[in-house]
Amino acid sequence: MDHLRELNQLVREISNQQLEYMDIKDRINKIKNDQLDLPLILFGYIFSSAMFCVFFGGGISEMIIAAIIGLVLYYCVLAMEALAMNSIIKPMLSSMVIATLAIIASKLGIIAKPDSTIIGCLMILTPGIAITNSLRDMIGGNLVSGTMRMVEAILIATSIACNGYRRSINDYIDTLFSGFFWLLRFFIYF
Repeated sequence: MDHLRELNQLVREISNQQLEYMDIKDRINKIKNDQLDLPLILFGYIFSSAMFCVFFGGGISEMIIAAIIGLVLYYCVLAMEALAMNSIIKPMLSSMVIATLAIIASKLGIIAKPDSTIIGCLMILTPGIAITNSLRDMIGGNLVSGTMRMVEAILIATSIACNGYRRSINDYIDTLFSGFFWLLRFFIYF
């Protein structure tokens, strides 16, 4: 948002007074090269994960685990950005990390409700702004741009949802196999 505010200020200065071309170019390069406030972004990942977890019904232990998963998620996303991964693959792998860590915490008995932890952490990855911008473009008459943004947002949301679906299938298979082994034990003993 700082970049946007600085670019807005530059446009206002250009419209109010005559700036030299080189001055404008230097200011744009300076704005492009400004570093993001990474500790603030890290805090956002941790705080958002924890608070969304509480919002979706998690308790104190789930909130703490969600904050830890938010910390891990931040570094995963940072590593994937350094590797220049695809915008569809990045949320898919991130949601795999989230679900895996929450399930491990659940299996260790640290948390009782892994679902609220997973949902709370996944909220960081949801493409809400992309969907809003695509609708704004479509309403504004830019149908091609709006449609392309909407398709990308839906693909990202689908890649996130596939991991939740995968988890529910794994739970179903675990239940099926535990029932099968229980039935097998029943026939062995009788």
